[in-house]
Amino acid sequence: MNAPDDLLLEAARVISGARVETVYADLIRAATDLLDCQLGIIGRYVMHEDVPSIEMLACYADGRFMPNAVYPLAGTPCETVVGQEFRFYPRNVGFLFPEVRDEDPRLESYAAYPLFDRDRQPIGIITVMSFGELADRDRAESLLRLFAQRAVTELERDAAAAALRASEEQYRAIFNASVDGVVMLRLDGTIVDVNPAIERLYGYQRDELLGRQVLDVLAVNRREAARDFLRRVLAEGYAQTEDHATRKDGSEFFCEPRAVLMDYQGACHVLAIVRDITRERQRERALHRSEDLLRATVESALDCIVAMDAHGRTIEFNPAAERCFGYRKADALGRPLAELIIPKRFRAEHRAGIEHYLATGAGLYIDQRREVIAMRADGEEFPVELAIGIARGAPGPVFIGYLRDITERHAAEYERQVLEGQLRQAQKMEAIGQLTGGIAHDFNNILTSMLGYVELAAERLGAAGEGADERLPRYLERARRSGERARDLVQQMLTFSRGQQGEPRSLDLAHAVEEGMQLLESTMPATLHIDTRLARDLPPVVVDPVHVEQVLVNLCINARDAMDGVGRLSVSVARAEVARGTCSSCRHEVAGDAVELVVADDGPGIAADIVERMFEPFFSTKASGRGSGMGLSSVHGIVHEYGGHVVVETAPGAGARFRVSWPIEDAIGARAEPRASLAGERSRTVLRGRVLLVDDNRGVAEFLEELLASWGLDVVVAHDGIAALERFGSTGAFDLVITDQTMPGMTGFELGRQLLERQADLPVVLYSGYAESLNEAQVQAAGLRALVRKPLDLARFKALLAGLLGTAA
Repeated sequence: MNAPDDLLLEAARVISGARVETVYADLIRAATDLLDCQLGIIGRYVMHEDVPSIEMLACYADGRFMPNAVYPLAGTPCETVVGQEFRFYPRNVGFLFPEVRDEDPRLESYAAYPLFDRDRQPIGIITVMSFGELADRDRAESLLRLFAQRAVTELERDAAAAALRASEEQYRAIFNASVDGVVMLRLDGTIVDVNPAIERLYGYQRDELLGRQVLDVLAVNRREAARDFLRRVLAEGYAQTEDHATRKDGSEFFCEPRAVLMDYQGACHVLAIVRDITRERQRERALHRSEDLLRATVESALDCIVAMDAHGRTIEFNPAAERCFGYRKADALGRPLAELIIPKRFRAEHRAGIEHYLATGAGLYIDQRREVIAMRADGEEFPVELAIGIARGAPGPVFIGYLRDITERHAAEYERQVLEGQLRQAQKMEAIGQLTGGIAHDFNNILTSMLGYVELAAERLGAAGEGADERLPRYLERARRSGERARDLVQQMLTFSRGQQGEPRSLDLAHAVEEGMQLLESTMPATLHIDTRLARDLPPVVVDPVHVEQVLVNLCINARDAMDGVGRLSVSVARAEVARGTCSSCRHEVAGDAVELVVADDGPGIAADIVERMFEPFFSTKASGRGSGMGLSSVHGIVHEYGGHVVVETAPGAGARFRVSWPIEDAIGARAEPRASLAGERSRTVLRGRVLLVDDNRGVAEFLEELLASWGLDVVVAHDGIAALERFGSTGAFDLVITDQTMPGMTGFELGRQLLERQADLPVVLYSGYAESLNEAQVQAAGLRALVRKPLDLARFKALLAGLLGTAA
């Protein structure tokens, strides 16, 4: 069969008679035989492992079919055909393509036709090869074209079928894998198909549902609602609702069915998707409850809760914030929070903090408690404790501020600090007072002996008459003056320690100050202008006038020194209603009605750190040698002894005002009675009598023994209370007992009481150099005759003894 027409007829017969299941094999065998070739292949163009390749659909070689395989196009003559055009290599194909020679060296010639789909996309190839030469190019091209057309038809049919299978498989996979239940219904409500999720959701097996009415199984308790739902689907093509559904076991769940009309297998059906929303509704209810609880918490919170968005706008303002800041919530929402509650000077820092957080996610105030200053609607600033939390969400971060007004806490803290300061000051002053009193006690013992011996020496010198060194009286006078200056300093120390009681009496403070100023003005320089203003008809105060003079002198001398003797010194006395303040020396509160002594200067003022310490003993800012540092400490001791206080008003460059408030007599109770004066001129009267002298300080005892003996007295000495009792009972009667107060084992006061139990009319004189709490009234109430302070004023002491011995006699 070599005539062209015969070949074409045969080709047509094969093409038309090829069976679908063997069409590729029929086509390639016919093409190979009709062109007298030994090898023929029909293949599909594929990418195999990312390499352009041919997947054999039929391979015919040497009169038999070979197993199909996949071979790469690279290096083969097929590479020049796929996606291009008909190729014809009549000879030397192995030479042109070594891959062919390597496969089978007998192959000599090659012819192939490309396969394209209707969009001209390459889909395969049909090729024949021969051991001999191919002479007729046209015949090969015509035959291969015919077979190619038939092959393309089959390839496209295969592709369509594969696509359909893939689509169906995909649909079934989606249908079965859907988490939501899917049910296919005919328009009359008959169930055509259900997916596994419907089985799980309702508790039915698939076989129990297919062919049944949906109203009878899946909507058994909600038939009317289900009918309405189907009517809407049929009328509108789509419907959606939320409703309760009933499972096979009778339990209920909340579901959301959605349905559409669709074509399935050439008929209109209803496709319904059922989603179980029970958990969502439970979560929503829980969320609503949580939101209600949160809202109630926020609304009832005692602390302010405010919130703002990333733009700084207010989105929450609870009732506590309304009360605290003075804005209504409705007026605050939507406004910049900074304008409502942040003082203007802090707003730039506030904006910078927001920008820094948005850029970095970090903030100075985030998740921390800090104290800041806030502002009320009326502009008042006040301290708050602030903590900021962040709520992160889709619209952006929300800044939630928790604020607590700590104004009262600050006030309480300030009060606590004030009280602690008062306590520390009181403890310090008490400790210093005890130390000072102890030092004063020792000094008084020394001064008692020293001044006493000076007096004795002066008496002996006077008795010596002519012939004595004329310089000795001057020396002794200078020694006496030095001792008296030391005595004055000790007196100040005792006054500070509040152990040296004065002789309080009811007096007119203005009059006492007037007398003191007459003495002071003569000692002040002419360059100092003194302005004195003394109110009249003031209520009396109870105080020792000597102490008033001491306070006045100390304050005026300090003012003079502060101004270097040049300036204005103001002294005034007036009744004053003292407003609530703090004493500058004891730190206690000062308030109430009082008579006030004010000493003011226009000097350089006093620094705050100096005010803190200037009432301490021995503290001085004056140059060495210009002050003892005891002046203001004495003022402290005197004023507080009488229940008064000292308030210092000063500032650097603004001078200083010392306001000394003295309680009015009615405010402090009964009026004090003055003590009988013991003052008297020293006389040369000779005393007679037997005296028991008791003092643990041997130096003082030796001096007093010699002094009393020089006055004519018979003196017996004991150095403690026990020894004194023994001497009193073993050496005969005594006309007088003189005892020191502070002794080991037994005080002089207790010794005197025991001696009086033995001899009720015995005169007992108690003397002391320490700042004990004993006063004249206590001593006399116990039966003792007198209380004398060291160092002794010998003239007054002798006069006292003369009076007592005379009474005894």
